[in-house]
Amino acid sequence: MGRKRQVLLLFASVILLGGLYMNTFGRYFTSEGVFYACERGLHYGPSERILKEYKNSQGDTVIIGKCENGLSIINAERKMFGLWGLSDGMITGLVPPNDGEDILFIHNYKDNVIMGITGNNEIKSVNVSIKSKDSGRERIFDIKTDDDGFFFLENIEEIEQGETFYIVTARDEEGKNIEMLKMTRINNI
Repeated sequence: MGRKRQVLLLFASVILLGGLYMNTFGRYFTSEGVFYACERGLHYGPSERILKEYKNSQGDTVIIGKCENGLSIINAERKMFGLWGLSDGMITGLVPPNDGEDILFIHNYKDNVIMGITGNNEIKSVNVSIKSKDSGRERIFDIKTDDDGFFFLENIEEIEQGETFYIVTARDEEGKNIEMLKMTRINNI
């Protein structure tokens, strides 16, 4: 066997073993690859598009996609050889709003993030009021929605211990309040 043939055989075997490694251990070249593979594995999707990626408190990348009028939320992290894989822990997956409700509102305490989506095209911003029952402290956030109705706010300072109330007001393009719509609220995903 000639030297060229040995080198080609070596490269072919390395590519084959690399592909086998990626397939066996669920490794991908990008975080989006992990996201779409996880959706296929959970038997929903694919998402219409990826809306946001951010780093969570554990250093993992959280990918949020729009899927079936709700949000698809998957955590991915870098693994061996710089490849991406599903991060350890719970998979959030598809988070749909309840039937007949216009807004899906999610507050993630661990990462201090507020996010959500609305299917109502009139809504251009969402006003969120967070009140602490114990101290009476109140903070108000005005969050703009994008073309898909997605809203996202990160780096919120932590709320003191005690029950927290959320009052969400939807506003149109002119800043006028839209009649209060039904809302699905989820805490601590």
